[in-house]
Amino acid sequence: MPSLQTALRDAGLSSAPDVPDQMKIDVRPPVAVAKRDLLWSGGVVQLKVPANARTLSAPNPEGGAICYLQFPQVVKGGMVNIHVHTERPDDYVGKKVTAKTEVFVKEHQDGRRFVYIDLKPVADDTEPTHRLAVMQMVPGVTRFADGALVFETPAPLQGAVVIVGHDQKFS
Repeated sequence: MPSLQTALRDAGLSSAPDVPDQMKIDVRPPVAVAKRDLLWSGGVVQLKVPANARTLSAPNPEGGAICYLQFPQVVKGGMVNIHVHTERPDDYVGKKVTAKTEVFVKEHQDGRRFVYIDLKPVADDTEPTHRLAVMQMVPGVTRFADGALVFETPAPLQGAVVIVGHDQKFS
């Protein structure tokens, strides 16, 4: 039996091709990181970790493994990954985390560059010192709150990590 799309095309009502039974997904193989640069550290923020955060581990250069949660914040053209580094990652899934914050840029050996955020949990009663947001960049909008730290994502992504004082607004 022909698909609806085939019937529409045969009737001259559509020029769209049929969707293949199995979509081909082109997955890029992992590429080694050439270098990492710390852009900012020192503040404490509070964020909600989504329920769909992934628990991952990576080899620790000092031995053993590093456990962490990873969840993306979407920007135009891609995402900024946020990592929560803790020995008990599942304790934070779907909950708020108060954490020391570090913003990095990493460069892969193939030249691609990405901004990412590392969070290291502190005691729950620690007061946040800053607010953090990952935002879409709107062409022509270059103004943020006075004193805001803005770390734009490398092209082709169009976004930024924006950090302000805990009592400030973002714009």
